[in-house]
Amino acid sequence: MNKHLKCTWCFKDTKTTPCEHCGKTTVFDPYEKHTPQWSAYSLVECECVVCGRTTTYDKQTNHPCPPKSLDTSS
Repeated sequence: MNKHLKCTWCFKDTKTTPCEHCGKTTVFDPYEKHTPQWSAYSLVECECVVCGRTTTYDKQTNHPCPPKSLDTSS
């Protein structure tokens, strides 16, 4: 399986660091433990733009996100 890195600047999948699309070094591997990069998802939830994990604003922390599962069958 070919894992893609995720750029949190342009929000695109990339295979290289720096990002092959925008040239920024804001590239993370969602399949590794990472510091969340929070963005607004809805009025009551925020989303980690690296792995897609959502949580409520009152529960958002800077603790590392768990690695994204390689299992995409669910």
